Amino acid sequence: HTRYWRDWSSDVCSSDLVLLVGFGMLVAGLEVVRVSPKSGFTYDGAVNGILSQLAVTGPAAVFMAAATAANVLIGAVALRFFGAAPFRGLSEMALAGFAAAVVLDAATLFLLGSVGLFGWPELLALHVAIAAGYLATRRRRPLMAAPVRVRISRPAAWWLLVLAVWAGPLIVQLASPAVPFMDVLPNHVAPVEHIRIFGSFSTLTTSPSPIYGPSRLMLGYVAFLGQLTTITSLDAVLAEAAFALPLTLFVALAVRRLAGEFFGGSASFWVLLTFPITFTFMRLPDSRGTVAVFPLAALALYTIAAELRTRHVAARRAAADPPVATPRRPDLVLTFALGAAFLVHPLIGMVAFAAAGLALFLYPADLARRLVPALAGGLVIAVPQVLTMEIGR
Repeated sequence: HTRYWRDWSSDVCSSDLVLLVGFGMLVAGLEVVRVSPKSGFTYDGAVNGILSQLAVTGPAAVFMAAATAANVLIGAVALRFFGAAPFRGLSEMALAGFAAAVVLDAATLFLLGSVGLFGWPELLALHVAIAAGYLATRRRRPLMAAPVRVRISRPAAWWLLVLAVWAGPLIVQLASPAVPFMDVLPNHVAPVEHIRIFGSFSTLTTSPSPIYGPSRLMLGYVAFLGQLTTITSLDAVLAEAAFALPLTLFVALAVRRLAGEFFGGSASFWVLLTFPITFTFMRLPDSRGTVAVFPLAALALYTIAAELRTRHVAARRAAADPPVATPRRPDLVLTFALGAAFLVHPLIGMVAFAAAGLALFLYPADLARRLVPALAGGLVIAVPQVLTMEIGR
């Protein structure tokens, strides 16, 4: 025990030193940017920029966070109604609910938007109906497999550097009432604003942008952000900028689970310090489709990895004990993750499908029973997006 404690203390001290160096590098990097004549960055300017817009961006961030949480919760409830297993943690529930919400919002947009009824009263009534159904059946269909326990596995001081790094997109969001990149306005904001103003999306080829045609419409993105924008009554340009807050949380949860399933150990923590050098992190304030799809693609990949790990563990146990037959449910979470990824961004969704197909090719015995139905269901969900791209072309 003494040796174990000494080794553990040595590891903690080494990690503390690395994190202190990392924090020093963060401060040094900000200083390099501050003194550069090309950036025009000052600490006073950053604070004043946030304070000057906070009356607009602050409430918008709160409204979008609340609306996103409600929408994702409804998605998680719907998955339980469809027969998905109870969730084993808050991160699993959040990401699975996000995938289900994208698909459900797309279906709602087709059903109600085609007749001009995609307004906040109809959406609110639909949310209330689903919530009431869950409250009436929550004893038979609990959301969580076990009581939620929040456990901090690392010293609290270690998370300060993580928060400092991941605060970047939120600072930009609070300082800007518009998404800070020009191509997002016609490609993403315009269709969502069309939905908010008119409450309709009459055909799959509805394209209010003068620059991008229907083949560039991302139906899952438009439906999900259109629902949030409509329910909050925020202008789409402000709503999509405010979506950076929940999107940052989704990406952080997804990258942690993805690193944990693939590499285990401390990877789920350290990836939070390395992921910020990626394109996806840098584009978080834009709330663009290539970023919004990341949690969905990551959900599909780590679900497959978790299935492989579970099957290998079960095989090792079966070698020592007689195997016990266990029921295998259709993997609805994986189905919705693949389908939603394609609806939000077809190219990255196709990459997720290809990765799932490659995993099936490499491990057919382990994955066929759950992955084949998931791939088939995901393809069915992706059909509207394929039709939109073909008609628009």
